[in-house]
Formats: sequence, structure tokens, C-alpha cells
Amino acid sequence: MPTATRLRALLTRMVMAVVTNLVPTLFAAVGGLYLLLGIAELVGATEWFFNEPAGTSITFADLLLPLLGVALVGIAVGLKQRRRDIWLLSVGMIAGFTFVSWAPLSAVSRGGGGMDVVALITNLALVGSLLSTRNRYTVRGSNLMRASVYLGWLASLAVISGVYWGVSMLVLDVTWDQARTYSLGDPTSTIDNLQRLQLLATIAFFVACLAFLIRLLKSLRPDDVRLSVAATRDLLRRCGADSLDYFVTNEKKRHYIWRDGRGLIGYDLANGLVLASGNPICAPQHRATLLNDFLHDMERDGYVVAFWAIDQTLADDLGNRGFRTVKLGEEASLEVDRFSLENLGARGSALKRAVRSVEAHGIEFAFYRLEEVPGHVYSQMDDLDRSWLQEFGGTDEKGFSMTLSRLPDFEDQDAAFAVALDPSVPGLPRVVAYLSFVPVYNRNSYSLDMMRRTRQAPNGINDFLLVHTLQVIGYHGRDTVSLNFAPLAETAGGPSLLGRAANALPPSLKKTFYIDSLYAYNDRFGPDWVPRYGAFKARRDLIAIVRMVAKLEGAIALDWRRRLSRLIAGSNYTITRSPPVATRYAPEVTDDQDS
Repeated sequence: MPTATRLRALLTRMVMAVVTNLVPTLFAAVGGLYLLLGIAELVGATEWFFNEPAGTSITFADLLLPLLGVALVGIAVGLKQRRRDIWLLSVGMIAGFTFVSWAPLSAVSRGGGGMDVVALITNLALVGSLLSTRNRYTVRGSNLMRASVYLGWLASLAVISGVYWGVSMLVLDVTWDQARTYSLGDPTSTIDNLQRLQLLATIAFFVACLAFLIRLLKSLRPDDVRLSVAATRDLLRRCGADSLDYFVTNEKKRHYIWRDGRGLIGYDLANGLVLASGNPICAPQHRATLLNDFLHDMERDGYVVAFWAIDQTLADDLGNRGFRTVKLGEEASLEVDRFSLENLGARGSALKRAVRSVEAHGIEFAFYRLEEVPGHVYSQMDDLDRSWLQEFGGTDEKGFSMTLSRLPDFEDQDAAFAVALDPSVPGLPRVVAYLSFVPVYNRNSYSLDMMRRTRQAPNGINDFLLVHTLQVIGYHGRDTVSLNFAPLAETAGGPSLLGRAANALPPSLKKTFYIDSLYAYNDRFGPDWVPRYGAFKARRDLIAIVRMVAKLEGAIALDWRRRLSRLIAGSNYTITRSPPVATRYAPEVTDDQDS
């Protein structure tokens, strides 16, 4: 991308960011003002403030004013929180105000002053501009796209309202007082049958507004936030086929939602760089279209796009689109039916010794699906996860591309755990280590997520858990297990360019990125190695990409942030979620089942 274009895109993003934050604030401010004025009018406070005669009648417009304020505040909340349900409900309320304001009977209800033409014009402009762009602003969280829509709304209101007032005051020679009287009406007129009919319509409208308001308040509850989570998991069940797909639910990732949830790409955004992680999640026949739309939308807004941890097929596709691809490492994948300690030779013997050493300490193995985990076991795993993070990395889990960065909870219905239990502790068995797995739909597979252990756990505890898991997981309907992604690993021939660069790294950095240890550990189980790639357009973007990946994967962590996060996590943590209690343990695995 030329330098002039990049500068132009940067300036555009800065301006649009200001507008994006300003417009919801304006909606909230105006809505709050209307709400306060409406309440003040209803309680009679404006008689003193505006020096109005005592006992001034409350007009129909006075009753609508607080509800109009609620609707405008609702629009602001919907825009700021990207809640389409709140936004649509608020727009519906505005549409209701438009219906009432143009109705001829409203002129009678306000005392014969005529239709509220000002409300008619402004509300029609607002509703029309909102509805005409209802799909554009929800495409993604791009400041440029959302700000352009906001500016379209403001322009529509300004142009239409300006034309109306200009024609009224300049051409027809209408003064401000006359326009105000024409708009608000004269409340001294008598009541007739038409006004009574309008009153019935008004009551119906207020009932509808009350229903909108109740739905608006309900949509603010945390339960409704999980609707989007449920939609993501439904998409994964239908289209998830890659071992990294489920990690799109990582809370660090943003979502590019394609065509109302028919496709999804997980990414993060920083300093004008969009880093997409993993493959697009959609039906195979839609993959090319989803990728086209994603690249078009992001590059149109001036973002630099890169991909991380993608498979060979997507790497080849991006190569044909002008991207440079580079091998990042390899992922270990184990077929359950083929796994046998006897066939691993010396590696199998070493694993057997590790398993028997752990069993000599009286440690027992259990494998649970999420709904089967006993409540006390889940609570102990949660405590172990918290203490692990405090000791090794603060409150944030390392990782971006191949981790949930959290303990699976009741929303992860198809997750599973392999748990090492110490029954020698008085009371309930104590959790000394566990592994968490997430599903790979459409492949009957699991992906390994977290590995946790206490300091008191015997050596070889992870070997113990993995060996027993691989021996029993077939009974749970799984054919393969995906282990850790080993960065910069190279098993096919000689090392790649990145592999040669990794060999030149100092030992401290190799330890930070787990370059040597992950490959050596995974290779002990005799897996198949699946390559993973990265893709980028220009070499000059490499530094920004590497820096962003290092930060997301946890390689860059400041000591003061870790200390602060440990202090915060030490006192304010409570367990709020636990799966249903169950008592069924997985069957024990003995030495004669090693093969």
C-alpha cells in the first residue's frame, strides 16, 4: 500500500473514531435531556423554570417527551454496545412517535393547533436513515463503517429539517413563535369526539411503548448476551471442522460476522493491523465468498490484513490472492485407534514408567464430559486455574490462536476434562492436575486446551493424564485428539526459514515461546504432524505482525502488570458458575490395557 494511501487511511480512521464515539454520546445526551424535560413537565417543574403560568395544561407532546428520551438513549446503548436488539427496539419506538405525530387526530388532541409537522419530518428522516442502513452498521466493528452510517443519519436529519425550516421561515415568512405555536398547538380548545378517539389510539400507543420498554430492559440482562454465544456454537456444530475452530470463542478475539451469522472469522485489531486467527468458519461452498468479503471490507477501510495459524488449503488460497505465506510450525494430531505404547518403542517405555510412577502415589484417573463433572471437582479445577495464573502470569491466560483463555463452563456443553485425583486426602478426593479438551465438530475429535497441575503433583502427571485419555477417549465417540501447536517445528525435511531463525534465538526466548519443549513433548506420543501457516501481504508489515502475535500469545508481559493482576485476583474472585453435580467416574485403566 503506498505511503500516501496509508496516511490517508490513518487520518480517516482518526476522524471516524472521533465521530464514532461522538454520535452515540449525542444520542444519549439528547435522549437524557428529553427524558428530564418530560419528567419535569409532568411534575410541573417547568412552570417555575420557564416562568410559565401556574396550572398550564399538559399537552400530548409533553406525554411523549420522556418516552422519546428513552428511545434515543436506547439507540445510544445499542450503538455503543453493538446490541442490535436494543437498537431495533428503540428505532421501533421512534417509528411509533412518527405514526402518532403525523396522525390528523393528534392535532385535535393538542387543541386544534394542526399536525406536528416538525416531529413528522424529523422522525421520518431519523427512522428512514436508520432503517436504510440497519445491516451496514452490524457488519463488523469497523470505526470507518459505523461512523459513515452515523454521518449519514446526521446528514439526513440536517438536510430534511433544514429544508423544512428554511422554506417555512424564508419563503412563507413564518416566525419562530408562529412555528412553535403551529407545532405544539393551543391547549385551550375544547374536547370533542375526535379527541376522545385519539385518546384511545394514544393509550394503545403507550401500551406498545411500555412493551418496547420492558423488552429493552430485559435485553440488558446478562442472559441475553449468551444468545450470541449460543449462535456461535450452533455455527461451530454445523461448520466447525478444523482443530482450532472452537477457539474462536476466546474472549480476546473479535468476530467478523458474515451474512447474519452464516459465517465467522476470529481476529484481533491493533494499530491498523487485523490479525485473523485460524480458518474461516462457514459452509465449504461459502468459504471463498466469505474470504472475499472479509478482505474487501478490511482493506477498504485501510487495515493491513494478516493471517495466523491457518491450514495448508487456506494458505494456498491466500497465496493465489497475492499473499506471502510462511510455515509457522506444526500441530500434533493423534489417531486414537493407532495409539499404542507398545508401538512407540523407547518412547512408549518411558511413558509407561511415568504412568506407573504416578500410580504408585495412589493417583486415580477420571474422564468427564462437562455435564458429568462433580461440583466439588469443578470448583477445585477452578481454584487450581486461578492459582496457576497468579503464579505464572497474572489473571490473564497466555495464548490466542489455540486456547479458550478460560476454564470451560456450562456454555461449553461438549467440552471434556481428564482429571488426576488424590483420594488419600481426608474428605473429598483432591484434584492435583487436569487437562481440558474442546470439541472439533464434524471430525469426531477433541483439541487439547489447558494443562494444569499443583506443585505437589508427582512428576509425569501430564503423561499419566494423556496416556489414560488416549486409551479411553474412543469410548466417548472421538477418533482423534489434537495436541499442542509447536511453533517453528519442522518435521518434513530440513528446517524452514523461520526454523533456522529460531535456532539462532537465545535460550531465554526459546523458553518463552516453548519452541523446543512443546515439540519434544508432543513427539513422545508418536503423532502425525500437521503444518500451520501464516500469511501477509508485505514484508514491511512483519515487525508489526510479530509484535502483535507475541503480545497476544503472552510472550510480552510486563512485570508490574503481573504483580498488579495478582493483587487484584487475590481478593475479588468468586465462583459463580458450576456444572450440574454428577458422581459417575470413568473406569480405571490398568497396566494390562497399555496396548
